Amino acid sequence: MNQTATISQKRQFTIPVAIFKALDLQDGDKVIVSHENGKMTAEPMMQLIDRLGGSVKIPKNLKHIKNLDELIKKAKQEYFKNRA
Repeated sequence: MNQTATISQKRQFTIPVAIFKALDLQDGDKVIVSHENGKMTAEPMMQLIDRLGGSVKIPKNLKHIKNLDELIKKAKQEYFKNRA
């Protein structure tokens, strides 16, 4: 499905409604943006996480955290605490 979007002066663009709905996105969802061979792609981050699910082990002491952003924050804190 091809749609048109215009890039603003702040390098922002709005995802067309049809694509937003087709991908089952919600306000505040994160997307992974990449480019290859002159093409830009945007993929819902949860799709990437689902695809990679199980490939990265979550430490037992962090498994109780269900919010991804909170999990990443705590993991970084522990990692860098042990490096200091």
